[in-house]
Amino acid sequence: MRSLCCCGKDACRIGRTQSHTPGISGSSRRGATTLWSSRPFLSCLTEPTDAMSYDALKNIHSLAAYIWLGSLFGSLVFTTVASRRTPAGLITGATAIVRFSTRVGLPAAVVLLISGIWMIGTGNGPKGGLWLTIGFVAWLVAAVVGSALMHPAARKMRNAAAGSDEAIGYARRIALVGGAEIIMIVIGIWAMGARPGS
Repeated sequence: MRSLCCCGKDACRIGRTQSHTPGISGSSRRGATTLWSSRPFLSCLTEPTDAMSYDALKNIHSLAAYIWLGSLFGSLVFTTVASRRTPAGLITGATAIVRFSTRVGLPAAVVLLISGIWMIGTGNGPKGGLWLTIGFVAWLVAAVVGSALMHPAARKMRNAAAGSDEAIGYARRIALVGGAEIIMIVIGIWAMGARPGS
């Protein structure tokens, strides 16, 4: 919380020195002071600028979570549809999952973590509790563990013979990891909304 003057620093100085203006009687000065203090838009107020920053961070935080979830969900739906047409479609879909996860999902996950830590640092958000632990564990599993499992499988899939059973097996593993990431993100969003233990 920072003390701000809605009318600027000069107005603050005027307000403080007005009662000392020569030639004004005591009753007039008291009346002017009362009028001044009764008009909040003319006085120096403590405005919740940190709260405004918190709201902006909360919007960024939520947007990053939905972008991460949307990129994975969309690519997983594409993979499911493509795999029903041909077995090779599963490989195409798995490639899309890895691409969206790397180019869209992972940057969104980083923004999600940074904005979450920043919100905690403002001191205006809800205090830590079980929900914060659940959210962080969900992020950790989805982002770190998910990437650690997905990218090695993607490399092996690319090195395998095109359309082979080995490549299809790695593609299936990528799809499973993508589905698990979606579940963890949903759990994290639920924890942030329900805030159990807070």
